[in-house]
Amino acid sequence: MPFSVKLVEEREVDFDGVFAEFIEPAVTAAGFQAVRSDREVLAGPILPRVLESLYRADLVLADVSYQNPNVFYELGVRHALCRQGTLLIRRRGGNYGVVEPRADGSVQRGNSGTIPFDIQGITLWQYDLDEGKLAEAIAELSARISAVAASVTTDSPVFFALDGLKVETGSPRASMHDYRTYEVVDGEGGSTQRRIGYRSGDLKDLKGVHAIDYWVNSENVLMQMARIYERSVSSTIRYLGARQPDPLQPDFDDTIADDLRRQLGSRHAVSPGEVVVTTSGQLHETHQVKAILHAAAVAGAPGRGFDPIADDLLVEMVGTVIETAEQLAGGEDPQRRGTSLIMPLFGTGQGRHGKDRIAARLLGEAVDQLQTLARSTLPGRGLTRVLFSAFTKEHVSLLRRLLDSLVVEGVLRPADDGSHGM
Repeated sequence: MPFSVKLVEEREVDFDGVFAEFIEPAVTAAGFQAVRSDREVLAGPILPRVLESLYRADLVLADVSYQNPNVFYELGVRHALCRQGTLLIRRRGGNYGVVEPRADGSVQRGNSGTIPFDIQGITLWQYDLDEGKLAEAIAELSARISAVAASVTTDSPVFFALDGLKVETGSPRASMHDYRTYEVVDGEGGSTQRRIGYRSGDLKDLKGVHAIDYWVNSENVLMQMARIYERSVSSTIRYLGARQPDPLQPDFDDTIADDLRRQLGSRHAVSPGEVVVTTSGQLHETHQVKAILHAAAVAGAPGRGFDPIADDLLVEMVGTVIETAEQLAGGEDPQRRGTSLIMPLFGTGQGRHGKDRIAARLLGEAVDQLQTLARSTLPGRGLTRVLFSAFTKEHVSLLRRLLDSLVVEGVLRPADDGSHGM
């Protein structure tokens, strides 16, 4: 957005005041934190921080009231990096933020009465800050922010025009030794004897003292596991679960994938967010895994690849995963009874904006589910430990930050099992 005082429709407007009294309250009311790069007190060049924010932000709001080159450059960067999550606004009128003419009669040029050609086809909300209408404008902008944040519709003209465009950034792999758990507390701050946390590293190392009873496999709605030679959690589980591990041999036993097909029966696909339980195959002997929970976390379109399902469905799916694991933990089959679960951070893969927001919602759902289990299950019984996979240093940093914030809120407290701080 513009900073300081700019000329809009022949009137000088204090955009810093508009931000403080209009935009920031609307952003806060929608449950977001408003970040302006010019107000971050950090050392070093500002442009790298701006570019990082444009990519990582859950939502970017661009005020194109004043034709500032920086604003349009940053809007173009956002549209090139992110398929969705961008909201354009433009001042139409109103007296709020209008300043008296300068004593010397000078003005700052830059605004024209027309919308620039390149963004004329993009949905743009015009705001009016007439006297007495500020509260109404704040409420409407807040609602629009919430709607854009919840939408899965592409709003970037770049992604509309360049079919199949993908943007990816790399992050170094995390160390296997980064592992933290926190205790979930009840409404009165008491112990629930339930743990939540994360573990980094490769799944194949989760055995012996590091064994976890239930592994969650993020799958597509067709429940077609990844090919053995692909680099993914699905292919790793498929390969490690095979009782004859050489796929080139005629007696190769595709144990888990075969059982998944049997579970589907005559169905061609499952519903988004559905969870299907299968055997763990050879993983039962080698890694002490009791069952594999296949969660339909992505859906695809022919020729376009796969994308995460809607955020609300991902959050519901975390609840379904935990409920399913709890049923196994207290079920009649002693071979499938367990106490621990590990699942991916659904919907936070490379190239996805808004990782912080969806990760926070997934953690919140998991905590709520564990609190519910604590109220309905005998202490120490059933599912007592839920972990999230952290394959990269970025995921480790994200999970640690979110979990520590829940400690500050009094929802969690560091566990006393020796894992915290490793």
